[in-house]
Amino acid sequence: MMNIFFLHRGKKNIGSNRIYIDNLSKWINEKKISTKVSNILEPNFSHYVLSKYSDIEDVNKIRSFSKQSKIGLIHPSDQTFKNRSILNKVDFYIVGSLEEKDYYLKYNSNIIRFPQIEEIPNYKKIHKNTDVIKIAYHGNLQHLEEMDRVLKSVLEKLSKNYKIKLYAVYDKSLGEWKFGRPNIDIEDIDWSLENLIKYITQSDIGIIPSTNNFILDSNIKKFQNSILKTLFKGRNGNDNDYIIRFKVTSNAGRAFVFHQLGIPVVADFWPSHFEILGNDSNGFIAHSFEGWYQSLEKLIINPLLRQKISESAQKNFEKAYDKEIWVNKFIDEIKKI
Repeated sequence: MMNIFFLHRGKKNIGSNRIYIDNLSKWINEKKISTKVSNILEPNFSHYVLSKYSDIEDVNKIRSFSKQSKIGLIHPSDQTFKNRSILNKVDFYIVGSLEEKDYYLKYNSNIIRFPQIEEIPNYKKIHKNTDVIKIAYHGNLQHLEEMDRVLKSVLEKLSKNYKIKLYAVYDKSLGEWKFGRPNIDIEDIDWSLENLIKYITQSDIGIIPSTNNFILDSNIKKFQNSILKTLFKGRNGNDNDYIIRFKVTSNAGRAFVFHQLGIPVVADFWPSHFEILGNDSNGFIAHSFEGWYQSLEKLIINPLLRQKISESAQKNFEKAYDKEIWVNKFIDEIKKI
């Protein structure tokens, strides 16, 4: 009989714990499969799902309980010796995106993708003309700082023609946002799920800066960049090729929240973003200054477009990321391991 133990490590409000331990354990339990969440390991479970903050001692303790139990690791990492020591000691990984899955296949072929779906209610936003357009960001400090690439300049230029305000929702305990901060009206908001829902539902447009600054990015116009691209473009390369840098753990989770809460999105060039936003009926993908500026301007000036796009994105999100389908898929896959 299948029963699953979820090992909690680290802060409770961390996204991976909230989604893959608290939420997933609850959703699986609703399928009449016994689950337990604790920070203290217990025997007599057929499967164990370990927080990404777990270590080799946790694996060894489970093996002392039973050699037959299957062990899964949330968000594997090969960035430190401690991270790598656990990679070949577990039976499967749980990841949040195609990008992450593809990278970690070299360590284990048993990888279950489960999208980063938050347990928040869908909200039917009514978009109207407003004196101030509120643009919302939620996520970590790193991606706020990536605004320095082009989005900082885009927002500053837009603010000369339109009255805009930026809600920046992030964990302020990890540092205050200074680098890449545009000179516009900004309200810094400490991250909590309650604040996330409150300020996003009050906003008109969502933004997701993502790609990391990179000297060979075709969007960065510098003399030395053109020389480097000429040197490294290879046999079939061109000077204007995209060379974009993004994390292995890239995923569309930040976009999902905007879709769920009825806010149209402009997002950076991450592969996962294209699953919904690749169709411009659902939102916009942007990388260049012009792409960001024109996409945001279209949404700023047209509340009917904001309404149409947000409704379409929400509908497509509900279809593509129905948690019932993904939970059933997760259970089916875990049974095969």
